[in-house]
Amino acid sequence: EGLGTFGIWRRVAMPLVRPVTAGVATMAFVLCWGDFTSPLIYLFNERLYTLPLGLRQLASLPSPMTPTMLAGAVMATLPVLVAMVAGQRWAAARAR
Repeated sequence: EGLGTFGIWRRVAMPLVRPVTAGVATMAFVLCWGDFTSPLIYLFNERLYTLPLGLRQLASLPSPMTPTMLAGAVMATLPVLVAMVAGQRWAAARAR
């Protein structure tokens, strides 16, 4: 009673949609982080390539650089793993 439109949204609607918002944000981050085709189409300067494009360039070198490629794959996976763990901890803390 006495709340304006923003107050109703903040105190009623936002707590209800917060878990969905966090899930959508996490999935959007994962999809954008691992995107291969969009940067390949839009970027022309090799210095601006994203991590998946850089790993693809390593794979196309004549000599096999398997240890370097595997280290790059681990480094590409770490931010996604950190985002998922942080999201799980946040969800667990909210469920209590």
